[in-house]
Order: sequence, then C-alpha cells, then structure tokens
Amino acid sequence: MYVMDPSNQVLFKRSNEVHGIMDFKTTTPGKYTFIFSNLDDWNDRTVTFALHTFEEKEEQILFDINEEGEREVIFDPRAPDDQAVPTKEEQEKLDLANEMDIRAVTNRLKQADKQVKQILQECKSSFERQTGHNHETAENGTWYSWAIFIEMIAFVGILLF
Repeated sequence: MYVMDPSNQVLFKRSNEVHGIMDFKTTTPGKYTFIFSNLDDWNDRTVTFALHTFEEKEEQILFDINEEGEREVIFDPRAPDDQAVPTKEEQEKLDLANEMDIRAVTNRLKQADKQVKQILQECKSSFERQTGHNHETAENGTWYSWAIFIEMIAFVGILLF
C-alpha cells in the first residue's frame, strides 16, 4: 500500500502487513492518492478503509465584563500553567460540567451499556435459533432424499413387473 502526495512523491509505504494504522501529515495542498495492490499474488483482497483527519483546535481566550464595565480575561489557555487552570468561580462562568451533569451522563452511558447487552443477547438467541433451523432443514433434506429414492425404486419395480 502506498500513499502519494500531490507531487506524486511517496509519503508512506507498507507491504506484507495484514492491517495497521498509518499516520502522516498532509503538508502540501492538493490531491493525495492511496494505492492498494495485489499484483504480487493476484488474489482477491477485501480492503476496509477508514479515514480520520485531526485538526488541533486552539482553545479560545474567554473574557468577562467586571463591575466597572471593563473587559477582563477570565481564561487564557496560553497563560503559564499556574494561571491556565480556571478557579471555581471561573469554572461556573465557563459553564463547565458540574457533578450533576457528569452523573447524568454516567447514567445515560449505563443505560446505553444495558441496551447494548440486551441487543447482544438477542443476537445470540437469534443465531442459535437460525442454527437450529438450518440443522433441521438439513436433516429434513436428507430424509426427503431417501423417501424420493425409495419411491423411485418402487415405481421402477411396478413398471418392470
């Protein structure tokens, strides 16, 4: 597998690997090309391709108006580490998640987990039912084949005698 940049230079090359993650930067504007090949053995291949772009977003400087009507910085992510962490009052102004919000999200996640487990159990049950049905169908097919064979022998016997 190859990844080529807009100037047709190979950015990334990988061979003889079944799966993996590629990480590279697209520094040149333009069209990038992903090339998958099976020329070495000419066998059919199934390719799953997932693309994720990452853009680092810079946090905004937050301002507030003080009692004198002046604008003041309440949160600056570029400030030294000891100043970058907002105080409790600043957190409230920033409208960060509080304990009740976190508890609500946790409860929703627990509900979702429970529903996923129920769906998984239903899938397992459905698979077991289908497997049983397939087994019965195969047994009935064998039985019907023998019945047809016996009927055919009886019919030939009647015709000859």
